[in-house]
Amino acid sequence: LPPAGYQGPKGDRIRRFLDENNDGTPESNVIIAENLTAAMNMTVTQEGRIFVVGARAVWELLDENGDGLFESRKQILTVNTTNTYPHSCLLSITHSHHGWLYIGRGNNGSVAYSIVGTDRSEVSGYGDGGNVVRCRFDGSQLTEFATGFWNPFDLEFDQRGHLLAVDNDPDARGPKDRKSTRLN
Repeated sequence: LPPAGYQGPKGDRIRRFLDENNDGTPESNVIIAENLTAAMNMTVTQEGRIFVVGARAVWELLDENGDGLFESRKQILTVNTTNTYPHSCLLSITHSHHGWLYIGRGNNGSVAYSIVGTDRSEVSGYGDGGNVVRCRFDGSQLTEFATGFWNPFDLEFDQRGHLLAVDNDPDARGPKDRKSTRLN
């Protein structure tokens, strides 16, 4: 949410920091992607695929010529809503080693929303707080995975395969059921 008259970049950027002598201090950095809209978080797979979650979309960044810079992106999820505040929809992202992306969706201000995958699979709701959805790396097979959150701002897997979520502002409404799911 840049202030009026902001003279900086027109969109969000992702930088790679390079520690070429392995002393723990980067000697340089390079912008590897830019002009992202309302970018909130990203995940990098072991194969080096980069997925970025924005408030209204999830993209896979594409390095078309192998130079380490991501010239284009492929949109794999789309959010439809009339809510215009960028910090109240998609917030977080992580991946499993089984080919799934997990995306946290925050409270959308009691406004209807739908999240649509590349195969037209859909998760929708109205006034239901936040949830975690999942889809395949190509954006297909979108389903709701967990609910009962407010704003799940970060998602990570622990060493046992449990998906952990960091929620914020749950004072007025928190999860009713506390269940743990192990992914095989």
